[in-house]
Amino acid sequence: MRANYNSYEDAQLAELYNRKDRNAFDEIYERYWDIMYIHAKNMLHDADQAKDVVQELFLSLLNRMGELKLKATFSSFLYQSIRFIVFDLIRHNQVKIDYVARIQATYQDADYTTDNLVIENELKAIIEKEIERLPPKMRAIFEMSKKAYLSNKEIALATNTSEENIKRQLRQASARVRAKIASTIYLQIMVSILWLNRHF
Repeated sequence: MRANYNSYEDAQLAELYNRKDRNAFDEIYERYWDIMYIHAKNMLHDADQAKDVVQELFLSLLNRMGELKLKATFSSFLYQSIRFIVFDLIRHNQVKIDYVARIQATYQDADYTTDNLVIENELKAIIEKEIERLPPKMRAIFEMSKKAYLSNKEIALATNTSEENIKRQLRQASARVRAKIASTIYLQIMVSILWLNRHF
């Protein structure tokens, strides 16, 4: 019986879902699971977390049959729901992104000394600490951009604000973090110069 459902348009599936038609839900699941998984994976860069996010979305969709009323263009609702689940993960610090991973990968073949590793770990801690010090709204926007890799337009939509405001918040956040990093690097250079002067 459900074989006929794969020929239905989204508007028809939405109407049947709203009538608590389980076959309609199953078709929506089959039609959009892979698409939502790719979207979540692009945001999280983690296959397992992406699967969990998509499963959470469709479990909620199943449990809310009869309560949630889908519209004909429900695909946009699915995309938005994925984003909000990811944002929730970020807010609860369940998404762990290493901001220095790219820097580390660049030098992964280098012969690190104990001092180099200590400096690298200190730099990571400084970056994370500086991000935590950002005002809550600015920090959320910064994490959506740098952790979830959302566009300014997507962040503006999620936070109900303008793209220009998002750009301004990101510029300010980046400036704060960069300033802290710059001062730390300058201090490390001065320490290195003093060490060289003592030993050569």
